[in-house]
This record gives sequence, structure tokens and C-alpha cells, in this order.
Amino acid sequence: MVYLVRCLDLMMAVPKPRQEEFDSIWLQHEEKRRMATAFMSNLERKWLKEGKKEGVKEGREDGERNATRNAVLEVLDAKFDRAADTVADSIKGLDDLVLLRTLHRGAVTSPTLDDFCKLLPSG
Repeated sequence: MVYLVRCLDLMMAVPKPRQEEFDSIWLQHEEKRRMATAFMSNLERKWLKEGKKEGVKEGREDGERNATRNAVLEVLDAKFDRAADTVADSIKGLDDLVLLRTLHRGAVTSPTLDDFCKLLPSG
């Protein structure tokens, strides 16, 4: 939110009374936010820290899943050209990272698209 406010501040010319009013409201908001975190219990701080760690971990896992999924699709496209489009939707719907890694290996080593398709989960 801070970046949005900074961006708007740079882009917009506001009359001085309005700017002072906005500055006052913004400072009150920031003070309330600082006060809220200042009066957190140790347990709340611990939960916040754990929540941030979990969010980072989930973000990394999502990124790795997406990268592996894209790598599978790129290998298939490079090896089998447009024929890989027939299985792309199946691969895009997969979230199991272990399976995606297996499929990546299979995409590299499979001599034909049919051989690769045997590695896909049925259903």
C-alpha cells in the first residue's frame, strides 16, 4: 500500500489544504499500525513470524511447481512440436511436484509422445 501511495503522490498535484489533510490521515494510519504491532504479545509475534515463514515456503513451492510444469511443457514442445499441445492441459492441471519432476525426466527421455503419455496419471 505504501508504494501505491508514493506513486499517487508523485503523479498527482493536490491543493495544499488537501495535501495537509491527507498527510494527517496517513500519519494517523501509520501510527495506529505501529501501535498495533508494538502491543503484540510474544505469542502473537511468534505466530506472525511463523505465518510469514509459511507464506514464503508456500510461495517457493508454488514457484518450483510452476517452473517444473513449464520445463515439462518446453521439453515436450521442443521434442514433439505441436503434438505436445494435446497433453498440455493435462500437465497444467497437475500440482504434485514429485510427479512433475518425474514427468520432466520422462519428457527428456521418452522417445515418442505416446511413451510420455503413459507416464501421465489416468483420469
